[in-house]
Formats: sequence, structure tokens, C-alpha cells
Amino acid sequence: MRLGTALEPVARALYENATGKLVRSAGLHPHPKHPKALAASPDGVVLDSRGRDTKTLLEIKVGQERTPYLSNAYLVQLAVQMACCGAQKVDFVAMHAGTHEFTVTTVERNRSLEDVLIKQLLAAHQEATEDDEVAEYDT
Repeated sequence: MRLGTALEPVARALYENATGKLVRSAGLHPHPKHPKALAASPDGVVLDSRGRDTKTLLEIKVGQERTPYLSNAYLVQLAVQMACCGAQKVDFVAMHAGTHEFTVTTVERNRSLEDVLIKQLLAAHQEATEDDEVAEYDT
């Protein structure tokens, strides 16, 4: 994970050069309807060449052994990011750490999938919140 984080600027620059788009930092975005339960922090917000918002997020994954693929787990992550940020799509950049070869896959927002995921995540959050107990420690 550290290697991926360290190489994110390289992947971001390769993406910007390949697409002609700009990327700005995204920060943490709480979900607009469930801010205490859900939040996302994409790797960037994609802007057009003039600096205008494109309603597109950037998510970068770097693999050491091979180029990462767009797994179901990543699709869930991207769906939650779009829901929290109000984006319409995510450009998923997968880069090999050694060669710096990369691919870009654009994932469009899917409201049906999003509704199911949000419902499940809120139920899991509720269950975790109800199960919280104060731990007692010997002093």
C-alpha cells in the first residue's frame, strides 16, 4: 500500500499527460444524506483543460506484481465515491509499479447498484454502532 501511495503522483501525471485533463486533490467527502455513516476520499477530481469540473473522480491503484484489475471490491468503492461526491463517473487508473504501464477504465454511475450498496452499508453501520461497548481496562 505504501508503494501505491508513493507512486500516485506518477500515475496522476501520466493520466493528465495522456488525457489532457487536470486533477485536483479531492479530500474527504461525507455522503450528503448520511454524513455520519458514509464518506469517501477519492484520489482526485478530474477537471477539463480549462479547470472546469467534469463530474468525474480519479481513483488510482498501483500493483507491484502486476497491473491491478477492476475487481468487484473496487467497483463498490467507486460506487460509494460517486454517491458521496455527486460525481457521474470515475476514471479508474491501474498502474504497474515497475513498468509504469497503466490503463484507464471509466466507470459510469449506476443508481440501482448505488441504492443497494448504500442500504447495505447503512445496515452494517447501524449494527456496528449498536454493538459498540465501552471496553474496560485493568489499571
